[in-house]
Amino acid sequence: MIVPILLFAFFTTVWSGAVNFCKEATNCHSCAESYTHVLGFREHCRWCVDAKLCVGPLGCPFGKPVVQRDPFRCPLKYTATKGKRYTDALGRSLYAIILSLKDSNVTHCLSNLRPDIGFVRTYNIDCDDSGNMCSGMIAVSEEGKAIYVVFRDTASRKQY
Repeated sequence: MIVPILLFAFFTTVWSGAVNFCKEATNCHSCAESYTHVLGFREHCRWCVDAKLCVGPLGCPFGKPVVQRDPFRCPLKYTATKGKRYTDALGRSLYAIILSLKDSNVTHCLSNLRPDIGFVRTYNIDCDDSGNMCSGMIAVSEEGKAIYVVFRDTASRKQY
């Protein structure tokens, strides 16, 4: 009779401590850095992104976004300020800069894709002892107030 009572007291203490400690964290950053002890093991708290709650192990619904142990992965507030938004068009224009390195005339290709980029300097160097060449570029957009530093691996994809 005494053994079940002791086991009940032990599990109640462990679980209540775990849930209460994780629930003390009020934001994703503090939750991701928090941990608790469950049955003598160190267990990290988890931030449920949809519910905006810090919970213990198995507290978030399965298949929902969770942040654990890495505050860098915490969601950021969306800013609608002009020039600070990520859009599909921005992503495609940045990818176009990388793709322009495949062209034999990088400056001409960039002027077609991104007319706002004025200064372009390309570099072709040996990547390894096999003679494979890597490409790099520095480009400046005064309109966008940006400097682009681009690196592309070998054209042959056989870098060693």
